[in-house]
Amino acid sequence: MSRKVPSTAQEALLTEILGDLGELHGSVKALPEQIRASAEAASTLAGQVERDLAAMVNDIKDQAAEEFKQTTQKEITSLLRQLSQGAKSPRPRFTIKAAAVWIIGGILCSILAGLTAIFTAQVLYFDQLNDEATLGRRVIAVWPSLPPAVQRSILEGRAPSPEE
Repeated sequence: MSRKVPSTAQEALLTEILGDLGELHGSVKALPEQIRASAEAASTLAGQVERDLAAMVNDIKDQAAEEFKQTTQKEITSLLRQLSQGAKSPRPRFTIKAAAVWIIGGILCSILAGLTAIFTAQVLYFDQLNDEATLGRRVIAVWPSLPPAVQRSILEGRAPSPEE
């Protein structure tokens, strides 16, 4: 296919605009696949974060249970020793390790809640993008049949007036 060399500035500009429109059309056609790939990547990442977080929670639960067991055994042993020596009323002790376990547990619960909120927001965001893409495809499908006045109102971002 031979190309005609533009003879006027207007033809040159039209040729350039048509080339730019072709590139823009290609970019727009690639968007759904890029969005789909981004959604899959986000889903995969969220799944990995969820698995890692579940493993961390299990590790911390195991450590907390072991710490609780050891602390309880020490306290029971101490109480029995005091009772056997005739101590009146032993005072319960609050250890720094127990406080650390509670603080770490609270932090992990906060992280889990935050990740859940982020994942939920991402899912809702991609649902909204999908709805907007569907609306765009529908508008493009009926565009040629719309009156010029309605087309102008859509391009200007306003509702068509009753006269249109």
